[in-house]
Amino acid sequence: PFPVVSLMVGSVVLTMAPDEKFHIMSSNATGLNKTLIDTASRDAQRVVIASTLTFLVGIIQLVFGALQIGFIVRYLADPLIGGFTTAAAFQVFVSQLKIVLNVSTKNYNGILSIIYTLIEIFQRIGTTNIADLIAGLLTIFVCMVVKEINDRFKHKIPVPIPIEVIVTIVATGISYGADLEKKYNAGIVKTIPRGFLPPEPPAVSMFSEMIAAGFSIAVVAYAIAVSVAKVYATKHDYPIDGNQEFIAFGISNVFAGAFSCFVATTALSRTAVQESTGGKTQVASIISAGIVLIAIVALGKLLEPLQKSVLAAVVIANLKGMFMQVFDVPRLWRQNKVDAMIWIFTFVASIIL
Repeated sequence: PFPVVSLMVGSVVLTMAPDEKFHIMSSNATGLNKTLIDTASRDAQRVVIASTLTFLVGIIQLVFGALQIGFIVRYLADPLIGGFTTAAAFQVFVSQLKIVLNVSTKNYNGILSIIYTLIEIFQRIGTTNIADLIAGLLTIFVCMVVKEINDRFKHKIPVPIPIEVIVTIVATGISYGADLEKKYNAGIVKTIPRGFLPPEPPAVSMFSEMIAAGFSIAVVAYAIAVSVAKVYATKHDYPIDGNQEFIAFGISNVFAGAFSCFVATTALSRTAVQESTGGKTQVASIISAGIVLIAIVALGKLLEPLQKSVLAAVVIANLKGMFMQVFDVPRLWRQNKVDAMIWIFTFVASIIL
């Protein structure tokens, strides 16, 4: 999942299955009727809508791939991608900041949503949970120091130190041993559902209601994926086939839609984690997918005491590479002022809009 795509999927789900559709009347002891929400039915319906939308997005992406529309990759200029991915990193940072502080905010959507979220975070900063803040800051510090060591001594260390895994295991042990949730009201992962839901066919009757949104999501998800891919393609010097990307995401989403899944695109934070820990080929994806599979089936229970602020801090520590792209702007300004203006305009528009 990716924040922008999550918001787009969320708006479709909320439009098609609002709370009002699931009101049930109940009378209490005083004889007054009270309106309640049937959350079980609502959530089940929302899963059906999200997975059907995922299936539809997959079909649209497969059609685009078959029609060779991937050529549009050529027209995504590097300054546009740099501005967009830096703004996306800022958006991810804001979404994780409130988790590190354990400050609750409303879910803002649309124009200036990042700004509204930041304002509310600072308004509520007095409610910060100190245990979560300390855990988050320690995690960021440790991750950044070890990554610097990995980078500095990469020729001497045969395998980079997997600091994210170490931090996760240690933090889970400390949280469980010190009972941080009860003693300090720390925000922990809590329940992690185990196992898989059986495959289900999509609700084809809903396609007509979501076709326009499906088209938008298919294009935006693709643009995000290719933007992130081009950043690393430039860094590691390899080419990207736009049609292959369309077909790969199309197959992923069609398959995932049958298993009650969510529209997949490139997750900026997890891509950054994988690249900065030394993942270079598709084998890294197979290994990470295999570990996720083991976690879903067996390990989930062990990670339940983990503080959410530690996970958020791991994500923030790995966004450093994306934020460093800001230093491209002075270079672009010297080389070509139009390129620099494209970068700045894309960055500002992505944050505001």
